[in-house]
Amino acid sequence: MLAKAKIVSLDSSTLGIVARDFWSKEESLRRKAANFVSALTEQGVFIAFTITHVSELIRHENIAVVRGRLAFLSRLPLIAWLRPYDRNWFPGCAVDVFAREIEGYLRNPSASWDELTATVRSDFWETGNGSEMFVQPPIFWKQIRQLSQEQHANQIHVASLARVRVGGVSNMTMEQTRKMPRRPKEEWAAYGNEFTREVHRQLIVHGDNRLDKKAEVAMDFAKGTFGRIRHIQPDAVDPFNEIVKRAGIPAQLVGPKTTVDEIGELAVYVEQLRILGDLFVPPRKLSPLDIPITALPAYVLERGLSTRQQRADHVDGSDLGDSQIASLLLYADAVQVDKRTHHHLEHLQRQNRKLGKLMCPFFKVGDYSKIPDRLAA
Repeated sequence: MLAKAKIVSLDSSTLGIVARDFWSKEESLRRKAANFVSALTEQGVFIAFTITHVSELIRHENIAVVRGRLAFLSRLPLIAWLRPYDRNWFPGCAVDVFAREIEGYLRNPSASWDELTATVRSDFWETGNGSEMFVQPPIFWKQIRQLSQEQHANQIHVASLARVRVGGVSNMTMEQTRKMPRRPKEEWAAYGNEFTREVHRQLIVHGDNRLDKKAEVAMDFAKGTFGRIRHIQPDAVDPFNEIVKRAGIPAQLVGPKTTVDEIGELAVYVEQLRILGDLFVPPRKLSPLDIPITALPAYVLERGLSTRQQRADHVDGSDLGDSQIASLLLYADAVQVDKRTHHHLEHLQRQNRKLGKLMCPFFKVGDYSKIPDRLAA
């Protein structure tokens, strides 16, 4: 009897450990890794890949480790990869998921999330074996590795700054912020120094430990923030309306009870819609009026996870990678996550039952040899 095919996303750190054991000098470890791959194959498990998985595996600082990982991946008998929206051969990412959901939503705005995800799932995965994906020329992987390392450094930077909250205004409404007194210009310099010190303090306490030059990062962040304020303050009768306008947020979506955090979310969404619109042929101008911020289940899931990560006491650059593959919870058969992400997802599943019903099983495990039994249960 043939096993029913399953598409399972494994944590990239797990794949890295299996690859290490696969080439180990110890026969017991080699056997463990080989048995693991065989057990998954017998169960009809296709190991899922996105660009995030690939990037995390090949950005290792030791080139010998990277070569060993690629050689191992090329020997996998069953793999699946997220099909890019433009249908090129390389694994796609969350942007491709959002584009597919947008296309489905625009075709049928009244469709339920179950109907929308079913439509997207029908054209979501490409399947094959490792030799079809991981046998490109060395120069290709060298370039991808360099980009992955640069991206990782940027993720550490972004994740650390995303945790920064200065002034305690995030949950204040537009109505409340309008009643706040404006700080006189002559006080800006002194407050700028105070602002910078507080950003630096929060980066030390809450930021990724791998973030270098935290004082310089805090200074650059403060300069950028105050630079944007100077462009708005002098001429704006209502600076908050000016912020909304400059962000491209439709005025209809902002009211007296809209919070500062919600305006930030809308600004990010507007920019992402702009980028996503360029993926279509011909390009499309997408608006949150046509595609509400709550319309796309993958986007709601990604932002929900990201929000919880940012509110955690301490952030990690890998959080961004985890949020990037969150959409697989809607389109894979099972997803392995780390302990931190597992905790966030459990909370999110309880908080949003509509979304929780769509999510596939997710699990954390310490020893990868236990995964086949976990999937068979």
